[in-house]
Amino acid sequence: MPGSESGPTGTPRTPAVAAVRRLARALVALMVLSGVLMVAPAAHAEADRIDSLDIAYRVDRQGVLHVRETFVWRFGTDSGRHGIQRMLITREPDPDTGGDIVYTIEDFAVTSPDPSIPTTVTPITDGGPLSRTRSTTYRIGDPDIRVSDDTATYVISYRVRGAMRHSAGYDELYWDATGFDNPGIDQVSITAAVPGGAQDLRCYAGPVGSRTTCDDARRRTGQATFVHNDLPAADGITIGVKLAAGSVTDNAPHLQPRAGLGAVAGSRAVAVPGGIALLLAALIPIIALFGVRRFGRDQRYADLAPGSVPDDAAGARVERATAELEVPVRFSPPDAPAAQAGMLTAGSFEARHSAAALIASAVAGAIKIWTRYENQRGFTAELVDREKASSAEQKALLDELFPDDEPVGTAHRVSSRGAMAAAHTAAGKAARADGMWRGWYLMPPASGSGISGGLVAGLVIAGLLFVAAVVVTVLWLTGMVPTAFPVQLCFAALPLLALAVTAVLVRRRLRAGRRTARGRAICDQALGFQQYLATAEAEHLRFEEGHDIYSQYLPWAVAFDLAGRWHKICAALVEQGRLPDATPSWFASGSDEAIDFRAFNVATFASTMTGASEPLPRTGGGWFSGSSSTSGTGAGSSGSSFSSGGGFSGGGGGGGGSSSW
Repeated sequence: MPGSESGPTGTPRTPAVAAVRRLARALVALMVLSGVLMVAPAAHAEADRIDSLDIAYRVDRQGVLHVRETFVWRFGTDSGRHGIQRMLITREPDPDTGGDIVYTIEDFAVTSPDPSIPTTVTPITDGGPLSRTRSTTYRIGDPDIRVSDDTATYVISYRVRGAMRHSAGYDELYWDATGFDNPGIDQVSITAAVPGGAQDLRCYAGPVGSRTTCDDARRRTGQATFVHNDLPAADGITIGVKLAAGSVTDNAPHLQPRAGLGAVAGSRAVAVPGGIALLLAALIPIIALFGVRRFGRDQRYADLAPGSVPDDAAGARVERATAELEVPVRFSPPDAPAAQAGMLTAGSFEARHSAAALIASAVAGAIKIWTRYENQRGFTAELVDREKASSAEQKALLDELFPDDEPVGTAHRVSSRGAMAAAHTAAGKAARADGMWRGWYLMPPASGSGISGGLVAGLVIAGLLFVAAVVVTVLWLTGMVPTAFPVQLCFAALPLLALAVTAVLVRRRLRAGRRTARGRAICDQALGFQQYLATAEAEHLRFEEGHDIYSQYLPWAVAFDLAGRWHKICAALVEQGRLPDATPSWFASGSDEAIDFRAFNVATFASTMTGASEPLPRTGGGWFSGSSSTSGTGAGSSGSSFSSGGGFSGGGGGGGGSSSW
């Protein structure tokens, strides 16, 4: 039919159908082409490769292996082109002895026939003191320079101690020449010159354990030569060269004890400084304890009962108070302010001592204490006559509560939290100063906890240094810190921490101060009177009729934390009719009904002073990791390529690999 086309079966088809089919074929072709283009970059990516590796070995009479390696390196498309890295095994386990074989690398140097190729060497160790397998990676090149050519030639030279082995009747160089962590190598050529000439030789190529021989291995005028072509990536070459027995002096592997904590602790580099650090850390608290026992005790009058003061105190014999003596009960208070006597016995100026000073001031007529609350949870101090305050801490307390410009009749709330904080601090400072003036202390009690901010800061710093030292030591042991790091410096943190902790403990131990013989005697008198208040019963008390024994002894009871008991004893005296059932003259209540003895709840007053004396709370707004998968592959210190079992690839000493960066 005109104007139409026929298909393969002769079926007519219109031009429109043909056009659709041509479009479909074009789309398919475009998709295929796109896929090819997308895959093309990956297909053309090339890995690093070594065009040739020439190795020249020379063993001298001392058994030192001299190495010269010439790499012709072809950089891959993914290479950084800064240079190459040569990794050499320096330690590997020895299955024959259970110890470790150590290879010492010396005088590692790199040159290049092309002066534009950077040959700076940066050694990087892999494996810490606990690692049995260790290596050193020598990074060759410059991070700021890229090699522009496709290939670069590097000539590497170094010496190895501990490379030789010895078997019955002969010495041997059994050596993993290339290592097993390299890119593919087109051609490897090796020569080995040994004292007395090579007696026999072996060469194996392939993965670890392979017994495939090299392409060529022969002796030429006593020198061993080996050649192998097309060595795949991750395969290696191991050579064996037999020497006559006694050809070299150092003909055995260098063995060291199995790496581990025991070996590290026993090494001189760790044992000596570590032992010194432990010794100092132990001596510091021992010396401090001796010093505290020797010089931190109170004095006491010799040959006198506790609490006795000689008539001639200046000429009396004084000794250290080495033991606590039984203090006799005292039926009257000592000649000292109640608050200071409480500080003498407690070893610190506490909230109850400020409360005792406040009540003593009220009893003396300097202030009046009153409350307007039925539950007596709120107390107020009213200034009456500040001149009647008799002791240093009472005066300091009133001066802080009532500044000089405040007239008589001024009243301040003293029971709310923090209301007495400044007054308490001032009273404590005055009490300590007055105690020193009275000759009661060689060293006064410390304020607060006795631990200064500087001491706390020192302890924190020492603790942080110790933690940092432990972390660095662990990193050093695991190889994350270079083995050349002077880890001995970390040991200094232990005695520093011991010193800081000891200083804190000593300061806490001495926070009570040191009493002179006179201060110790007054303290014993106070303890004797405290024992009396703690054990006396109402019927045993003897006092003159009309005498206000309740008010007289109340500051002492508060200072000794016996306020509740003293109140009960005096309540019993009221019931017996020996004390009047009346409110103390220095106290006033807002309630018309509260006019009897029980109007002043001293226990409540003493407890509120604790919170009032506390200040208000403040308000306010990478390391190079190396190739951990590469390890020594040797068959052991007694292995030989000439033994009955034969040698194999990876059975020798040494090893390592190479890569670009």
